[in-house]
Amino acid sequence: MIRFLFLSLLSIGLYSSSSFAQTEFRLGIEVKDKYTQQPLVPIISVLEINTEVELKGQILNDWYVVNVKPNTQYQVFVALQEYKTYRQTLTFNTNTTPVNNIHPFVIELEPIKPPKTTAIAQTVDKPVTQSVEKHENKPPPISKQALKFIAIDAQTNQPIAAQFKLTDEIKESYTGHSNIDGSSFNPIVVVQSRPYSLTVMADGYQKYESKIDINQNLGQKPIVIKLSKLSIVLKVRIIDGQTSQPLAAHLRILDQTEKRLALDVKNTPNGQAALPLHPSHSYLIEAQAKGFMPYQQTLEKAVPILKEDSELTISMPKIGETYLHLTASDATTGKKIAAIFKITASLTGQTTEIKSAPLPVKFKISEPDIYYLETLAAGYAALKHEIDAEEIRVGQVFEYEAKLTPESSKASLAPIKTFTFKVLDATTQKPILRPRFNIKNTSTQKLIPPRGYASGVQVGLKIDQNYLIEIEANGYEPTRMQLEAADWAKRGEFLTNISLVPLKKNSPSVKIKPVVNEKIFDNIKAGQSLAIEDNVYFDQSSYILRSEAYGQLNRLAAIMKRTPTISIEIVGHTDNTGDPRLNQTLSEQRAKVIANYLGNQGVDESSITHRGEGASKPIAPNDSEENRQRNRRVQFLIK
Repeated sequence: MIRFLFLSLLSIGLYSSSSFAQTEFRLGIEVKDKYTQQPLVPIISVLEINTEVELKGQILNDWYVVNVKPNTQYQVFVALQEYKTYRQTLTFNTNTTPVNNIHPFVIELEPIKPPKTTAIAQTVDKPVTQSVEKHENKPPPISKQALKFIAIDAQTNQPIAAQFKLTDEIKESYTGHSNIDGSSFNPIVVVQSRPYSLTVMADGYQKYESKIDINQNLGQKPIVIKLSKLSIVLKVRIIDGQTSQPLAAHLRILDQTEKRLALDVKNTPNGQAALPLHPSHSYLIEAQAKGFMPYQQTLEKAVPILKEDSELTISMPKIGETYLHLTASDATTGKKIAAIFKITASLTGQTTEIKSAPLPVKFKISEPDIYYLETLAAGYAALKHEIDAEEIRVGQVFEYEAKLTPESSKASLAPIKTFTFKVLDATTQKPILRPRFNIKNTSTQKLIPPRGYASGVQVGLKIDQNYLIEIEANGYEPTRMQLEAADWAKRGEFLTNISLVPLKKNSPSVKIKPVVNEKIFDNIKAGQSLAIEDNVYFDQSSYILRSEAYGQLNRLAAIMKRTPTISIEIVGHTDNTGDPRLNQTLSEQRAKVIANYLGNQGVDESSITHRGEGASKPIAPNDSEENRQRNRRVQFLIK
């Protein structure tokens, strides 16, 4: 029997009578068929009046045993498929003869479809005490349940021969086996409140152990146990993609499940290495060799089906002259059209913009990387594409044709909302007069003319389009922001204040090189945090790494390579001036650029993490330029 809480029924006609603290007694509820008097196994719930707390009970043979107080009203619910639900407010007393200190109480359920020929049992109208007589001299019958267990291979899902043991660790124990033909282990177990322990063993597989609650209705479907093999060995062979000769490379295999480096072999002997794998874990395979395109792939894609002796051959092409030939065409007519290709390298974040006539344009791939392409043309929907340079062979000319879809007539009828932008001084928060705006649709590259007023502009924008907004004013640092009109309109952001930072008065045209302490990382140790002002690494509002930072970061890279136990987290911070979303993006990009630089210097990428905090964690009040400069920093957390 499984307890079930009918909370929704508590609001129906409940009332309470005063109850006094009295000694509880054990009540055993037995449920029978109203006509046949056969024992039933329904759902039972007992609640004290005006509460939502179900009394805790336990199954004892055919009884549901619960502790109750005399002269106290309880709501009792009993439900079973094909029977009418029993709902009664009852008061229990100790006037029945107990059996093993349990006072019996009988509830009779009426079938939804009563039998036509069976008369109602004469015990229906008899007092409860008469139903106890059958329990005085013999215990209630034991409830049992039939179960079905099957063992399968975790990789192939095929049936395997296995030994099963099911025990309650006291007295009940059942053993049996399943076979490779799919036959199952079918015990009939005693239903009880304590869980059973299940142990499954098979030759060549890991031992399986778990707990199973037999109170659940487990008998209807087979219980499938997946067993994993004791070990799977992956043999890796690395070859030159042109000559097919063995290649000595740096092979790394990361266990992504346990987040650890499972294999790290430099200059693989004869281009070969082997590693035992856990079949249920996820792995990432990386290979690098000087002058060759690096390899990175998940085990699942590299070796779709694992065997006891799995093999993987990694073919690494040499780095050479590789080009992309880019063209754009109308997806409807096939006619070649002029377009703009924006190509962004994932490692450096650098974007190259190439304008094409209807004829192809050429782009040289100089670094093995993943490149993100965005193709733009007036009157067409933008198209994005991803190219993995590791999949392009040396000397190959890779043809890419962007088939652009004309913007539908419905697009031109998209709702237009008016957005207002007010420009303020970041220091005084006073309006800035006559700011200059440049608003561009990022898909069509068309400029949108705004309607200006003293300290800002108003502009009507289509809510299904994205825009780039650039703001300038005399005596202030320029800024830019991305506007996704649909998201802004959804949040009701139709009026936006934009803060501009005043230019420094002392010779803004002359850049003063910061003093760089290149030995700052020489004595780093775990648990240390180093903060460096961002003007050492970046120009104002930029995430392009300054050359002055190379020496300092090169020393850090050398230290990390000499000390592989060191790991580092790079955190970017900004002050609170300007748009918070732009500050967040800027801090993330700066941290990523530094992490990429260290990785390019040969630092193990698994020892580097990065994130951006924007202006959320200042170390000083943003009330002066000196304090804002302290908040604009790059933080190195040594672990």
